[in-house]
Amino acid sequence: MSLVDKIKQWLSGSAPAVADSDVLALRSRIAGLELELREQQDKNAALRREAAERDARAGHDAEQRFRDQLVELGTGLAGPLTQVLALEAMVRAGSDIPAPSIVRVALQLLPPLARHGLHPLGTAGQPEPYDPAQHQFAGGSTAAPGSPVLVDQPGFALDNQVLRRAVVRVHSVQSTKSTKSTKN
Repeated sequence: MSLVDKIKQWLSGSAPAVADSDVLALRSRIAGLELELREQQDKNAALRREAAERDARAGHDAEQRFRDQLVELGTGLAGPLTQVLALEAMVRAGSDIPAPSIVRVALQLLPPLARHGLHPLGTAGQPEPYDPAQHQFAGGSTAAPGSPVLVDQPGFALDNQVLRRAVVRVHSVQSTKSTKSTKN
């Protein structure tokens, strides 16, 4: 007869008289199981505390990495943004700002952003194959994927995620010639 069966019989009152040695053995076994249970509960509590501490450290580490990246980005953008603010002050004072100055400052913004994965999609005035995921047509034009299109306004992507599609139009030899003739 198993130990469990003996306990059931004893609890129901239908068990034969139990020898003192059996009672002592049962009490000893119960005490051992209770001790094992407490030890396991203590181990589980310690594991939960360790997991909570690890999660807190991971959250702090992620926040610190984000802050470090933000500081790096801000440091890279500070120079060009300072120049933008200086140009803005000149405009408020009534000065004419030459377009090349504005373009030069704007282009200085791209490298710090590129180091963090932000990059332009397409180059204004340049043809490229139409990709509906990266391009949108100005007006109501359409084209089959892979067809040549001309980029009017570049788009932007962060790594592989398109944030803003490039604005394009159908590209033809005539549109290239008219673009070149307007530059002359």
